Amino acid sequence: MKLDLITDKPDSEGRYYLNILPADVAGLIPEPTLKLITDTLSEHCISAYLYLLMRYIANNEESFIFTLTDIKRHIGICLNTRSNDEVITNILFVL
Repeated sequence: MKLDLITDKPDSEGRYYLNILPADVAGLIPEPTLKLITDTLSEHCISAYLYLLMRYIANNEESFIFTLTDIKRHIGICLNTRSNDEVITNILFVL
């Protein structure tokens, strides 16, 4: 479906315009919801799931303790910052 979100051609000053779409065609997603979706519906989410599953199996299908750093290390995101803890927390929430 072509939504025509932006004018096809710039005006005389080279500006493009964002077109307003009817509510039955498009809508805005609240920022927290959008962040949750983009954090979790990714390869990082799948990698985190597989990490937890493999740890569970390795632990004879018994509960185990893990840290956010363990998951960060496994999925390959920066370990030296806490600014990405929310990404991992969102993934765990969805899982």
